Amino acid sequence: KKVVNISVLVIISATFLYLATRNVDLNVMINRINEVNVVFLLLSLFVLMVGYIVRGIRWKVYFLMMGESVLFWHALKVLVMGFAANNVLPLRAGEVYRAYAIHKLYSHISIPKTFTTVVVERTFDGIAVILFALVGSMVLPMPAWATQAIWVGSMVFGVLFVLFILSARYTPKAQRLVDYVSQVAPGRVGNAIRHFFSQLFEGLTALQSFASLFYLMGLSV
Repeated sequence: KKVVNISVLVIISATFLYLATRNVDLNVMINRINEVNVVFLLLSLFVLMVGYIVRGIRWKVYFLMMGESVLFWHALKVLVMGFAANNVLPLRAGEVYRAYAIHKLYSHISIPKTFTTVVVERTFDGIAVILFALVGSMVLPMPAWATQAIWVGSMVFGVLFVLFILSARYTPKAQRLVDYVSQVAPGRVGNAIRHFFSQLFEGLTALQSFASLFYLMGLSV
């Protein structure tokens, strides 16, 4: 089974690599590679590695705040594999893979609960990017479309952030709202919806404390 899975992944990767490079002039690409500054390349790889390590620490801390113990190595490995999957799979499927992979390693941690941590993390990352973009827009000239994109992103991530905080701090009320809305769905579907959101709300428990919230935000910046 493992050999089959690896073979499928290799075939998928090779297919997308071919589609991405089929119209690329190899001679031009080789010339551009030869022009690369090795020092800057190594520095960028070091910064990238540090970024992954910090994200791995943040994810482990997030689980600890929910009362779940996840090894740092597992968090880092799954995170890196998820980012790699995002490069070859559509619709940011690597984020879903992260939730699935953690569940396979720690069966008592549900996929919806883990996926909630991934969504919250990505929201924190989005907020950090927006903050840097806002600061940059104050000191550097930007085209109108970039300014509009910053404000739209601010509203989207702002709404998500507020929803997460309210759901974390008022979980019983949020669960009652879900229970009420899910009543219109057929029996099994309604039960599945209620179970999914109960796990989702458990994934937000780390945001109930403002100290935890600011700590996670600090690791995002």
